[in-house]
Amino acid sequence: MSRPVAVVALGPLLAALLSGCVRAMPSPSIPLSPPTATRISALPVSIAVVDEGWHTGLMLPATAVDASLPEIRQWFPHASYLLFGWGNRRYYMAAHPGLMTGLGALFPSSSVMLIQGLSGNPQKILLPDVRIFRLCISQTHMAHLDQYLAGYLQAGPQGGLMDLKPGPWPDSWFFASPKTYDA
Repeated sequence: MSRPVAVVALGPLLAALLSGCVRAMPSPSIPLSPPTATRISALPVSIAVVDEGWHTGLMLPATAVDASLPEIRQWFPHASYLLFGWGNRRYYMAAHPGLMTGLGALFPSSSVMLIQGLSGNPQKILLPDVRIFRLCISQTHMAHLDQYLAGYLQAGPQGGLMDLKPGPWPDSWFFASPKTYDA
């Protein structure tokens, strides 16, 4: 996926998230169940979109990911931030994806989520050419985002997250997803 396509694809998500800085109403185009009452407060949450060139990820404060994803904190107990990325399972998990694997990623296919725990300043941990765009969202929008991410992760036979293998970065893991991915 080229950078312009990734930016266009993130446009509606960013618009919905940015609206949280102005008001606490969810976007009417995204049907979401109400978040738990204990998660709502007046303080905004600072999140970030991480532009890695070919991939775009979502970075959240680890303490803000709780209501729908409590198990994530067990996987990354020392993380200050959690970086979420998702894509075509075969392409994203391949050490050296070929042309056919890349072309297959353009069509609806199995998905995977890569989560990396960051325990320090993201600017110092991530590669130097990575760009980080910070924005604030309301607690209500954070609770909706938490639910969305939880729905993207597949539970294993014992009910926990279905981990597939370690990721390419320190303190990162690939997790199975019941969703599909396409360009």
